[in-house]
Amino acid sequence: MSTKIVLEEKELLQQAAEGDREAYGQLYARYYDSLYHSLSFLVKSETEAEELIQDAFVKTWISRETLMLVRSFGDYMFTVAKNLRIDKMRSRNTRTTAEFTYQEHRPESDPLSDDIYLYKQYYETAWAAVQQLHGKKKSIFLLRTQEGLTLQEIAEREGISRSAVKKHLYTALEQMKMALVKNGEWMSVLVLLVMPSYL
Repeated sequence: MSTKIVLEEKELLQQAAEGDREAYGQLYARYYDSLYHSLSFLVKSETEAEELIQDAFVKTWISRETLMLVRSFGDYMFTVAKNLRIDKMRSRNTRTTAEFTYQEHRPESDPLSDDIYLYKQYYETAWAAVQQLHGKKKSIFLLRTQEGLTLQEIAEREGISRSAVKKHLYTALEQMKMALVKNGEWMSVLVLLVMPSYL
């Protein structure tokens, strides 16, 4: 990797760590293909590879302050995705219910293409799911994703602990995922998290 590319990646990581969604979107676009090929080879399933990538990017965005410490984003994201798979495999051993699966009508085009209309549709779908959240789950999710507050800032505003904030965020995401994944729309959550609003 050239020095110029390394420096550019560090700048994007710094910006993403500070809550810049466009910078994070650029990182997503840059590494999606390589992650997809590596994970598809690892898990032998295109669908599972896609899901791992989405989950990894969502998880990383929630804890984005740590991105400024990352030296190689591609390696870091592969590790995050791989660890998520390990967690899911462990979960399967203790649960009798099936894991969530995608329907077979996901878009074939690059999820970060320049098709603004497509993103608007994704955003609207995700926003509808947000409206199904209630109480602190909803308010904390919006403070984090729309206002860009840090976990500590949210904790202080809501008068709860930082760990409680993280718990509410993960619960909100799981609730949204359960609703959206039924229609193959988990990508909508990622769009809501990392891309600016077109509404």
